[in-house]
Amino acid sequence: MASASSVSRLVVIIILINVGAISDATISVTTSAAGLLSSPIQLEREALLATGWWVNNWATTGNYTSDHCKWTGISCNSAGSVIGVSLLWYENDNIIGELGRFKFSCFPNLRSFKIRSNYLLSGSIPSEITVLSTIRTLELTSNNLTGKLPNFTVTYYIFYKIVLMLSAGVCFYNAEEVCAVRT
Repeated sequence: MASASSVSRLVVIIILINVGAISDATISVTTSAAGLLSSPIQLEREALLATGWWVNNWATTGNYTSDHCKWTGISCNSAGSVIGVSLLWYENDNIIGELGRFKFSCFPNLRSFKIRSNYLLSGSIPSEITVLSTIRTLELTSNNLTGKLPNFTVTYYIFYKIVLMLSAGVCFYNAEEVCAVRT
């Protein structure tokens, strides 16, 4: 029969092995959760929430703790990355705030950005909008925006449609016509 001290040592060794396994599992789970929090898809969702356009707006009320691809005015690709934002007043999506609250740099796959007839959307068009290398449709008509369209580093022919209406006038951009926005 084994002595009491041998059994005690065996119990201590088994406990240490199990603690090590639990510790490794905890580290693995923590690392996975940290990776999820910093994923590009999660950053897009957080950037949408940061605008306040979805959570603080009577017109776009809904469950904004769930999949952002199901939110009012958001369309996503099969991977869950935002490819379209469409908040149009006539669809009861009147938003309040400044366009500068939308962090364009968080949306590398954005192809369409349509914010129309939201008279409580104000401010200037942020220069950050020029980072949208995949944009095909940019519509900012009938908002309370001021200033000039920032200079895009890419050529205008990539756009299917850019329609802007600022307080001082209307400018239509397309493959055939490029005009200056007046302030």
